Amino acid sequence: FIRIASYPTIKLNGINWIDVSNILNNREPDGKFIGCSNSTYIVTEEEWNQLISLNDKKCNEKLIKEKSESIERYKKIVQACESQEKTIHKRRVYCKGKRME
Repeated sequence: FIRIASYPTIKLNGINWIDVSNILNNREPDGKFIGCSNSTYIVTEEEWNQLISLNDKKCNEKLIKEKSESIERYKKIVQACESQEKTIHKRRVYCKGKRME
């Protein structure tokens, strides 16, 4: 996740560093942390709004995709159940040579 150094911490789980880099026009970081590859950027209000907007858009797109996939999966399950029900009604059940229904 992307951590914005402000209070409170806001997680931008929908976007990645490529998205951030594009919004920040591939500029150099305003600071770096010693011992790791994390960088710090000072962002304008416009850049901030773009980051939040893109994050929201991508999160919504992901949610819509997941819901659509779930709907399709459940449709297949319902079709399989309906098909199985038709098959069950066509069968005659016998027990010890006698027809059972």
